[in-house]
Amino acid sequence: MARSWQAGVVKRPGGGAAAEAATRSGISLYAGAPEPNTPTPGERAVLPWSVLLWTVPTHVRMNGRQVCEALSRSQAWLHHHSSPAYTAKHGLPLLPVRKGRGGLWTTVGELREWVERHWGRAAA
Repeated sequence: MARSWQAGVVKRPGGGAAAEAATRSGISLYAGAPEPNTPTPGERAVLPWSVLLWTVPTHVRMNGRQVCEALSRSQAWLHHHSSPAYTAKHGLPLLPVRKGRGGLWTTVGELREWVERHWGRAAA
């Protein structure tokens, strides 16, 4: 497909003249089309955990990967801050996580409370 970015026209085989004429007259061939990355009706928006941390109910469980995404931290950071020995040695607050068969996990309410207490809500 040949493309020309002059004057905002995308030339497509078999319809280039119509697209050019519509652009010159100020008519958009794509009027009413949804914006990119906008969910269509009936489609669910996917929010990052940094947003979900403050919007989902407090009883929702989060795994280690989700905790890292919510706090914008690495897996190494998570494991260091969930180790009683490491946090005691470095004087850091211990994250409220538990070990399960699937790895580390916590609830949204516990993590939200920890962030507010140690970082303040604006930092997350």
